[in-house]
Amino acid sequence: EHAWILATLGEAKRMLGDYDGALKNLTTALELQPHNAWTLKVRGAVYFALEEFAKAWSDLTACVAIEPHD
Repeated sequence: EHAWILATLGEAKRMLGDYDGALKNLTTALELQPHNAWTLKVRGAVYFALEEFAKAWSDLTACVAIEPHD
């Protein structure tokens, strides 16, 4: 699935420190699959690393709302 590939690529870019590239891939993945908790969690981690705390909070709280036990 296209969204999964983009999300996985975004996670790899996050791990390599390419936060701009990660955000691009993760945001596109979320446009295709907006209620994917894992993708929201990863993008929230990217926003946190960039010290964009309001955006991180938004993604992470959305993640918890979708998957409260994850």
